[in-house]
Amino acid sequence: FLYHAIRAGMDMGIVNPQMVRVYSEIEPELLERVEDVILCQRPDAAERLTEYAQQVRTVAQTQPQAPDAWRAGTLGERIGHAMLKGVADFIEQDALEGYETLGSPMAVIDTLLMPAMEHVGTLFGEGKMFLPQVVKTARVMKRAVAALTPYIEQGAAGVSNRAGKVLIATVKGDVHDIGKNIVAVVMACNGYEIKDLGVMVESQRIVDEAVAWGADCICLSGLITPSLDEMAHVCEELERRALRIPVIIGGATTSDLHTAVKIAPVYAGVVVHSPNASRNSQILAQLLGPDGALYADKVRAGQQAMRSEYESAERTRNLIPIVEVRKALKGATPHRPVVPAHPGRMVFPDFDVADAEPYIDWNFFFPAWGLKGRYPEILDHPEKGEEARKVFADAQALLARIRDERLLTLQAAVGIFPARSEGDDIWITDPKGREHRLAMLRNQTRGQDNLSLADFIAPEGDWIGCFAVTAGIGLKELCEKFRAGGDDYNAIMAKLLADRLTEAFAEAVHSFVRRQMWGYETGEAPTPRQVIRGEYRGRRMAFGYPASPDHSLKREVFDLLAAELTTGMKLTENYMVDPGEALCGLLLADADYFSVGTVDTKQLLDYARRRGLDVELVKKLIPHNI
Repeated sequence: FLYHAIRAGMDMGIVNPQMVRVYSEIEPELLERVEDVILCQRPDAAERLTEYAQQVRTVAQTQPQAPDAWRAGTLGERIGHAMLKGVADFIEQDALEGYETLGSPMAVIDTLLMPAMEHVGTLFGEGKMFLPQVVKTARVMKRAVAALTPYIEQGAAGVSNRAGKVLIATVKGDVHDIGKNIVAVVMACNGYEIKDLGVMVESQRIVDEAVAWGADCICLSGLITPSLDEMAHVCEELERRALRIPVIIGGATTSDLHTAVKIAPVYAGVVVHSPNASRNSQILAQLLGPDGALYADKVRAGQQAMRSEYESAERTRNLIPIVEVRKALKGATPHRPVVPAHPGRMVFPDFDVADAEPYIDWNFFFPAWGLKGRYPEILDHPEKGEEARKVFADAQALLARIRDERLLTLQAAVGIFPARSEGDDIWITDPKGREHRLAMLRNQTRGQDNLSLADFIAPEGDWIGCFAVTAGIGLKELCEKFRAGGDDYNAIMAKLLADRLTEAFAEAVHSFVRRQMWGYETGEAPTPRQVIRGEYRGRRMAFGYPASPDHSLKREVFDLLAAELTTGMKLTENYMVDPGEALCGLLLADADYFSVGTVDTKQLLDYARRRGLDVELVKKLIPHNI
């Protein structure tokens, strides 16, 4: 193909994604001749590549290779291939062969398995491998170690502490662990000994375990905004005990700025923010390396610069005083109520997975594996396409099992209740005639529509919907079963699918409410693709999202829906839904998506008063809006 392309004068190559390989593994002679052609390094480059291609064709015709030809290599080559490709079919017998040859299970781990793992970790850090491949490698490693475990001396560690001991946990009040599990796998691939404390771990226990185990570093994970405060509590506990264990924090709500402004100042040790799994291992290498002190000083200096810049921006930020915003809104046309056909509550005790599947938005699935791109285009991406197709096929296979074997239970509680607005408050009347106040925040940014969700509810005679949904019931047991078999890959896959199913389930329930309960959506129903794009009337506003960032409002909605009595969902003390694969919020017949953004001190004080909460607590509930 390349020969004819060159002869035709083509200036752009067409890549077959199924043949994409790790660059460093291309045969040296082939690599040299291809680079000569692409980079125009010698006049006879095309002829030399054509000659090489003919040689390869001749060898292939006379000496065809079987799919398992790699099994003919040395033991080290076989194990290296299995780890690199994530092939677990023969790893137990190869590990035991290594034990018989080397005479020690630790020798197999140290001289054969760990170097292969570290090679994979290096390739991932260089962007030459994708996350699903790394997780599959970890699965191979676990099976190999499991085969050697009976021969490891009593009390000896399964993996030697080559790079350092790292304790990892999801902080108190937070049940999310997908990111934590991925980070743990990648760190293990880079030679670190990992102690995973799981989720909902209190600060005192994290510090106690770190000290008792002799951890070289503590990694803290969290997804919701209250987790930021819990991370600070861990650092405060470390400071109280005069410890100086380095801390790395990560998760969706974390940031370099928040780490610098809110967490680092409470601890004299170093606290570093990590945006992803690959960066986490790079940070560890610098923190625990020979120049760790210099790196820590550099981190602290950068955080001080961020704090100074932040304080300067705070003095000049462009907000309209809340009094002026509200004054400008007086006289605005009120929302026109939409009377529901069937108000009241409804419970979905066991929704069919097959009915939620069509609403899955796969665009958020691939980035979770480090494969950024739009679906379905990513399946044909020249570099990521092959791995994207593999992980998508694996997802479809597990999704079919979840559906057919009923491995997960989808439950929801929804309701439509009488409502009215009063300023920036929404008042909802429950079935017993009692009113519940849901205080809302209002955007104050100059040049934007200064909206509040209360704007979409009329002062009198209106209605509002509430929802709480989950696709996570049964997930804990499913993941534990996978991990018991050394299968972190499918444990992570199950978590990601439960997340996608929860969003899809929420869309399916919202569609039912619009058409059957509220009744304002008539005519031909939107297709699942149109629903995913939001091409319908009405909006679903989940708490914790930009238009309603306060997670604590879930308490009022859970009470209105009697969700804890009618479903398997519970609220933690930090207003996290357990299981974590859940959504809770409001349904509005007419609304626009918007972001509250930053609020001034007067609105903060007013909001705390309307919520009946202490101002300091409100600051912890909405830290990104202060």
